[in-house]
Amino acid sequence: MTRVLLAEDDLVSSRLVQAQLQAAGYDVMVARSGDEALRLALAPDAPRLLLLDWMMPGLHGPEVIRRLRRLQPDRYRYAILLTQRAGGADLLSGFESGADDYVRKPCDPRELVARLRVGARIIELEDRLRASNMALARLADSDPLTGLPNRRHLLTELESASARCAEQQRPLGVAMVDIDHFKQVNDHHGHAVGDRVLCAVAERMRGRLRDDCTLGRFGGEEFLLVAPNADADAITAIGERLRAAIAEHPIAAGSATVSATISVGVACREPGVEISDAELVRSADAALYDAKRAGRNRVCQAWQESEADGPPALTAH
Repeated sequence: MTRVLLAEDDLVSSRLVQAQLQAAGYDVMVARSGDEALRLALAPDAPRLLLLDWMMPGLHGPEVIRRLRRLQPDRYRYAILLTQRAGGADLLSGFESGADDYVRKPCDPRELVARLRVGARIIELEDRLRASNMALARLADSDPLTGLPNRRHLLTELESASARCAEQQRPLGVAMVDIDHFKQVNDHHGHAVGDRVLCAVAERMRGRLRDDCTLGRFGGEEFLLVAPNADADAITAIGERLRAAIAEHPIAAGSATVSATISVGVACREPGVEISDAELVRSADAALYDAKRAGRNRVCQAWQESEADGPPALTAH
């Protein structure tokens, strides 16, 4: 049942319009003043079709609409003013306040219902457009194979996490992850199996992370993890947890079973150390290649030199 918020201070008019709308199948919420209408309309579950009398005690109808548009600009409502005013200047001021339509009093119930149906269609179109835009934004930020954040989204998240950690004087950890011998998986089993292995590795790792961590596909078989508030010990422990999650069970990929492992390079920027985000990622990447050279299926850590040893830097081992 479509819901409508009716704001009308005249009791007789309010009951008449309410009865007409209920007869047409609407669920009607009633307010007796502009202030009450604003309070009800701001509620999370409030109706999004609004019928507002122009002149009411306290806030008048156009001011209610103006405040709603300002306070909740991302929540679209279809607002119709009920008015006895017929002048062009008055109606223009109502539209400038954010009203979508108006109905002259006394209301013809057929006209009122017809205009509400227009409003309902517009709200439905607005919701579809918003959902489509959100889906497009997710596609733009997501890797189409694994569903994880893509490189662009990862770098944006890294920048945001870096700024938050710097402001709060907290460490920031990152990890570079690479699937060992992934080319051999593709060569031996084919790219379809390789894609399934990529997805399975991504899903296992995602299930072992804290809520504040962001894991994404950095490119090919490489993943980047951004871990706010993770010092050197914490990011190393996270890396080890990811490594163990992949190594503990073979991956069933269609008709093939693949014993996959990962190598992980981790790095941490402690509070007060001036190292760029790009340098932090490069350090984790260097540590990753140390893990590869050391035999794979392991975690290698980068560390910060002390200020006594020279300018802050990250060195992998």
